Amino acid sequence: MRDKFHKTVLPNDENKGIPLLIQASGAVVVMLLGFAIFAFANFHGYIVNNYAGENYAAVVAAVLIDQTNDEREDEQLPELQPSELLTASAQLKADDMARDSYFAHVSPDGLSPWYWFEQAGYRFSFAGENLAVNFRDSGSVTRAWMNSPTHRANIVNGNYQEIGIATARGRYKGKNTTYVAQHFGTPYVTPYQFDFSGLVGREVTPAEQEVAINEAREFLAAAADSNAIEKLLVQPDKIYSYAYLLLSLLVLVIGINAYVSSESRQDQKNIVLYSAMILIVLAALGLATLELLNTEVIAGTII
Repeated sequence: MRDKFHKTVLPNDENKGIPLLIQASGAVVVMLLGFAIFAFANFHGYIVNNYAGENYAAVVAAVLIDQTNDEREDEQLPELQPSELLTASAQLKADDMARDSYFAHVSPDGLSPWYWFEQAGYRFSFAGENLAVNFRDSGSVTRAWMNSPTHRANIVNGNYQEIGIATARGRYKGKNTTYVAQHFGTPYVTPYQFDFSGLVGREVTPAEQEVAINEAREFLAAAADSNAIEKLLVQPDKIYSYAYLLLSLLVLVIGINAYVSSESRQDQKNIVLYSAMILIVLAALGLATLELLNTEVIAGTII
């Protein structure tokens, strides 16, 4: 076993100075592994959309808060603080969309986003809402929002101080899906508070309010307890990027070591040729995988 390892990654007499990993046969194996990662990326969305449960959705929401604050940090804006009431208002909105199978800022009953802020008891000076549906991971949601000028404007709005994000499982256009509601706000300061007196619609029962508040508390507790590994698992773009990066670094390190150790000019040329070929294929597969994760078919819809 040890001899095989040395022949695979280290230059020696048995492999004629070129590690098997960067010889023709090894190059084929590495590239096949790269294609396997790409193939799994295609299958990843199906797994998440059909088998992910509510715990997965809770972690997605926690990651979305981190990603939102990362985007704000890039714009040198202060972090948004998670709010129990905003999370409850987002939960009420997400639950309403899931219950009635619609996707819009204004419900079929004519309820505006501000209605859910009021039902959760959140009085604000400034507020905003981003929605998403049919996304398979948090990274796709954030990228889609940031690629949309209106959604990006909410995420990097300096007037907002707090945030609440919630998800709900339901059906949309005949398919099982996850609805995502992202609420932004700044608690009201007289005289800027919003006038809720004109809001009409079905009354949210005390039981629904209590459920939304409890779900908000559970989410905030889960967000605080989630570790780096859990957050990484719901960001497949990072996982696949790291996989390609590690493969590329492995090939690069082995290639450099073999090149430096070799005294044959022809061997050095072969080492450079095989290493470059593998790295180019891995880079192309990595870019193709990220593009796949960004496609509209997989990414979903935002409003």
